[in-house]
Amino acid sequence: MDTPQGGSDPVESNPSSSPVFIVSNFWKELDLEKEKSLLDGQGLRIAENLENSQKNRRKLAESTRNFKKASAEEKLRLFNSLLKGYQEEIDNLTKRAKFGENTFLNIYQKLYEAPDPYPGLASITVKLSEKISLLETDDGKIRELTEKVNEQQKLIQKLEDDILKGYSSKEWKGTLFDDWDISESTGNELSETGKN
Repeated sequence: MDTPQGGSDPVESNPSSSPVFIVSNFWKELDLEKEKSLLDGQGLRIAENLENSQKNRRKLAESTRNFKKASAEEKLRLFNSLLKGYQEEIDNLTKRAKFGENTFLNIYQKLYEAPDPYPGLASITVKLSEKISLLETDDGKIRELTEKVNEQQKLIQKLEDDILKGYSSKEWKGTLFDDWDISESTGNELSETGKN
């Protein structure tokens, strides 16, 4: 990617300020796998609390029906245990609500601090599309050059074939070498080299 003369790409000059770096660094520090295992444990605990709460409500409903059916004397005896059952269920519901709220707030806080991944992803997408465009352009140039090289190789082969035909043809031998007296020049050079 070409940058204007005299300047540089701010993302490349300071990678720690790029949206991609910020997003990837956040998710690296968050350790999503660890968070998932924590959430799995909390989810199981929430499910258990819900199941226990439903069992306790059924038990309280049955105790309340028995209390209503009881005589006045039995009601006095059953009242304290019924009241204690309601108090225990209120305490359990309070703990359950507190656990659920804390779990939610913990996730909310971490996600609230998370940078928006869109700018980083958009930046990557733009850069990738630019690189792909450059690669496609380069690929076209490479194909063009390959075609030219292939054409030149064919031409070279044809010329080599023509030259070989010329050397082997008696007609060509005479016409090609009549202008050059190779035997004389070669002989003179040999005799001169032999004198030395």
